[in-house]
Amino acid sequence: MLELEAHRFQGTDPQFALIIAGIHASEQGGVEVARWIVSKLAARDKACRLGAVVIPEVFPDRGIGARTEEFPNKDISGWREITPATRKKTGSKVKTSSASQVIHPARQFPPPGKPLSFLAKGLLRDETGTDLVDDGGGKVFLLPEIEYLIRLIEALKPVRIVSVHGKRARTKEDLSNAVAAKRIKMTKDEIDKWDGHAVKGVNFAGVFVDPRYQPSSSCKVAGSLETCKFDPDLDPAFPLQGEREQFDSARTADGRKDDGLCLAIAKAVADKSLVPGNHVDDSVPVVHYAKEGGTPSGFSLGDWGPVDVEPGKNTPGSRAGAPVFTIEVNEDYQSWAFFDGVQTVTEDGKPLAPPPTPPERAKKRKPKAIVNDAFDPGRSKALQAYAQAIIDTVLQL
Repeated sequence: MLELEAHRFQGTDPQFALIIAGIHASEQGGVEVARWIVSKLAARDKACRLGAVVIPEVFPDRGIGARTEEFPNKDISGWREITPATRKKTGSKVKTSSASQVIHPARQFPPPGKPLSFLAKGLLRDETGTDLVDDGGGKVFLLPEIEYLIRLIEALKPVRIVSVHGKRARTKEDLSNAVAAKRIKMTKDEIDKWDGHAVKGVNFAGVFVDPRYQPSSSCKVAGSLETCKFDPDLDPAFPLQGEREQFDSARTADGRKDDGLCLAIAKAVADKSLVPGNHVDDSVPVVHYAKEGGTPSGFSLGDWGPVDVEPGKNTPGSRAGAPVFTIEVNEDYQSWAFFDGVQTVTEDGKPLAPPPTPPERAKKRKPKAIVNDAFDPGRSKALQAYAQAIIDTVLQL
């Protein structure tokens, strides 16, 4: 039976935000951000304005496998997608079309405007009802963890959705690829002398939003819905497309409100070096992703979540669209403040003992603090900055 850890916090308003992490098991820094949110909300004396449901890890079995490798190796990039190798390591019985099939968990959602019931027989489909296939021609089955998440969204009807991820450091090769794809203009000499600063048109760590929008075939280009969401001729994430720029380039009035909240989240992160991709000190900051190549087929949470599904109607899956805020944590690694969900240190890094067992309580014995030589206090401070910014903005504004 599928079991996912979830935490529910009531707000002063009846509406809820949904916060998730661990879509990619390789991004353990994002999982830790979600765990810090749970820890901080549990310690609050007063409720936030919005309630919150937090799922710290969408794929817990994969997370255990990834952390087992991360502890000695640090590089767990191979856990990003669901591959034959990682399925073997976790003993996974994921339904696949072939033993060699690679599954992309971030592209597992229904077409925009469609409920879960549209995915007949548990297969991914496009907006016409045609089964999607991978590069090898195999059909793609819906993962049970993503089905759980879709059902939760349909039942909870969150007004805001936050998905916490991780972003590896950008390289000169990334800049060269962006030049080749005609997304940015930089000479070879400029790339060779590049000092690591964020470049508009390339996705760096930060806070980004898929705003509320209306899908249409007229704005769907090469399988992408980005131009339905915002106007790239105005958007600073697309510096070569237009002369005018405005950060709130969303197509709808609600979408522009979502853009504004996204910028507020980025500005709330205490250390601005953690959100370089937002360019918050520029006259025109960035809140949308730049389009990069290599996107697998299927629909993301950012495609599906912001779109209405027959709102106001008493039909299964009906709900109003909610903006999806993607927190791209700077780098993927964690601070090891948590061991498989068990908190080992306080917010200021002091060793923390686990809760006492019933025998310890009966004998009035205090458990010993967890020994955690792997803990990185600087990384913990950085990840907590993201967590606190989410609490102060998404749940309060």
